[in-house]
Amino acid sequence: MTESDERANAYWRVVAGWSAVGISTLMAGFWAFWGIIENFHEGWWQRSLLENVAMMLVQYLGAALVFMTLGVIAIRWGVVGGLLHVAAGVALYVLLFHGDNVTALMLIMIPMALLGAGYAIGEISNRMWAYRLVVLAPLGVMLFFGVEPAWRVSQRQFDNDPGARVLPVGKTGEWLMWAPAGPGWPEEGCTWFEARERCARLSLDGCTLADSVVGVWRLPTVGELVRSARQHGQLAGGTYDSLSGRVMYVYGPDKESPLWNPYSKVIYWWTASEIDDSTVYKYVYDGKIWPARKRWQLPYLGYRAVREVDSAANAATTDAVAETSGH
Repeated sequence: MTESDERANAYWRVVAGWSAVGISTLMAGFWAFWGIIENFHEGWWQRSLLENVAMMLVQYLGAALVFMTLGVIAIRWGVVGGLLHVAAGVALYVLLFHGDNVTALMLIMIPMALLGAGYAIGEISNRMWAYRLVVLAPLGVMLFFGVEPAWRVSQRQFDNDPGARVLPVGKTGEWLMWAPAGPGWPEEGCTWFEARERCARLSLDGCTLADSVVGVWRLPTVGELVRSARQHGQLAGGTYDSLSGRVMYVYGPDKESPLWNPYSKVIYWWTASEIDDSTVYKYVYDGKIWPARKRWQLPYLGYRAVREVDSAANAATTDAVAETSGH
């Protein structure tokens, strides 16, 4: 091999090594961003701080931590780290997709193998800077995007009252009773069809399911949910344009009393607002609405039944009177 060939070979080894470092940093950074956002959006609902932290590290930040750890190992021991990347790609492909998904093969196993090859054949001249990129950049992403949602979640209010609540639907003059915890407000998800059927069979007090249709309770509409939304117990000033599907709030609602239970995994509710025969709107605790397939059954997609109440009941209800004050 000539001196020119040796220089070219050394150059491409450096390119391969730093390309691998860059890809590891990007992948760890992406999963750090996704994980920290999702952790405080759908996660962090356990009553135990230790359980919340464990869920965050394993379920939401696990992928970022894996890329960071593998990157550090590969920077120090190129061949060993490269083989670990390949092994991780194979494990994900087999465990998650049982080895029979072509898309997963193209998007997971092959990229991980190429990343491992980059570390194995590459050369990293300044390991300290490589360590900093792979570790500090994703940690910076976690901190930057995690501070605001962490603070918001820490300010959630819960009055420990899982009973039925009578609340105004914005300033429309309408009032709704929201079902107590139980079959009308479960902590587990179900399909839209199951939710609608349970609401129809819910007893007058909202505590039991009858053998036949009672016809008192129902699913709330998108408009009712938007106008009933609250921040720290006060009306959020929500408005809903059914023609454009646009939702707006004066104050951003959150997952807290009196409508939501912050210690429940459920973050979406089924609504009565159908889009077509197979699709309906789901409502998010932060006030957004999204289309959802009626047959979806997800652990965090539930419902809370409602029923109309008259003005006499409103005047006699302590909760209703308290809700007349706003921001």
